[in-house]
Amino acid sequence: MTETDQIPQLLYYVHKQCSPAWRLRPGVIPYYDLTYVAQGEAVYYRDGTPFHLQAGDAILLPPGVRRQAHTTGMECYAFNFSWQSSLTFDTVYRRADFAQQIPYFTQIGTAWQNKEPHWEMQCGAWLLLILYRLLICHARQENPHIRRIKQMLGSDLAGQRSTRQIAEALSLSHGYCCRLFAHECGMTMEEYRMRQRLERAIEILRYEQCSLDEVAVQVGFSSGGYLSRVFRRRYGVSVSEWLRQEEESYTSATR
Repeated sequence: MTETDQIPQLLYYVHKQCSPAWRLRPGVIPYYDLTYVAQGEAVYYRDGTPFHLQAGDAILLPPGVRRQAHTTGMECYAFNFSWQSSLTFDTVYRRADFAQQIPYFTQIGTAWQNKEPHWEMQCGAWLLLILYRLLICHARQENPHIRRIKQMLGSDLAGQRSTRQIAEALSLSHGYCCRLFAHECGMTMEEYRMRQRLERAIEILRYEQCSLDEVAVQVGFSSGGYLSRVFRRRYGVSVSEWLRQEEESYTSATR
């Protein structure tokens, strides 16, 4: 299944004012959580890592992460949704084309409140546009150092070039390079490389007939067993269970 097979399914939408007493209790989320900060500021946590958001920023948390948040006061738009997609999203989007998104938020709010026929499809379509704008806006504004770091990490899944060597290649100090990447992308460079490894492994598993050990070698893992352990920690299922679910989804789609 690809991102074109299904539009996002909106599970919850809210436009709200949050007082300094507002909190999101710690908990693992089973859905995507997208929040735009319209006014004020907030701190969101992804698996314990804090991300400071200001007006105009957005944060997108995927299923399976532990979420928590607090604020000193903010206005925000929040969306919870499910989606079977192979797209890769960053955690934090700075200056996220906020003003241009307002008409989409309004359309979703109207459809969500009125619940007229086919409102689910309408909400999903508008949400898809929001995600698209988020991605293309981010691509236009992305720091050239970040773009180059991503290219270097993506072309070196085995990790033969260390993060220190990447920083040196860009004439940056190692500490600054690490902080810059974490601030812009919402994860460390090693976390990004690990995510790229897993996503490449999924592509191979989905379209090629390979043993797990063969897949592991191609994406920079030392063994199929190590890949299997990391895969389960990230996606909550074994590789064999994931393959079974993929087969069932394909069978249902082709009936």
